[in-house]
Amino acid sequence: MATDQDLAESMVWFPVVGLLPGALMLAASLLAPRLMPPSVAVFMALSAGVVITGGLHLDGLADWADGLGGKSPEEVLRIMKDTRLGAFGGSAMVLLLLGKYAAALSIISRGHDPAALILAPVLARWAMVLVALTSPYPRTEGGTARVFVGRGGTKIILKATALTALVAFLISPVQGALYAAAAAGIGWLLRGHSLRRVRGITGDILGATCELVELAILLISSIVIR
Repeated sequence: MATDQDLAESMVWFPVVGLLPGALMLAASLLAPRLMPPSVAVFMALSAGVVITGGLHLDGLADWADGLGGKSPEEVLRIMKDTRLGAFGGSAMVLLLLGKYAAALSIISRGHDPAALILAPVLARWAMVLVALTSPYPRTEGGTARVFVGRGGTKIILKATALTALVAFLISPVQGALYAAAAAGIGWLLRGHSLRRVRGITGDILGATCELVELAILLISSIVIR
């Protein structure tokens, strides 16, 4: 039976798991010119990505967004734990999916920088590792993410970073370095915000980190990279 330490050490492989949704987006970019319009290809790839992840990170994003309306750390944590979807959470999910769709469609339609399509989910999960392992867990009663947050330390971060760097180097060294810097920066900003708001990192915040970093990389590629 897996121990809490075993589960914490599994975070080494989080970036590699990101290759699966990344491969779906890359496949959409390759199939679009031949089999279907780019808009349909992107829609199918995004839908498949939600299905294979069980919408886990989207759910975290929604709970995190709902929690933005809380006044105290205790209220924010209570709102994030509530299973009901609020206006902030629903809006956040819709806007995020629209943003991913628009950015990915722009990348595929223009035929430039396909590296971002596969690197975005890889680096987003790497950012989750950085945030989780350098932060405390704020709930005294525990929670799903308790086995990941604040455990493992530097050794796991270095291993996850080495795997991420290898993937980025094999796909696109220059773009990989740029996107990695963006992923680390955005992850660190979200971490700082969460430490001020709730004095720690929860599973919902990790899910929001993954989704927002992935969106940011796609937007950077569609807007800046030519």
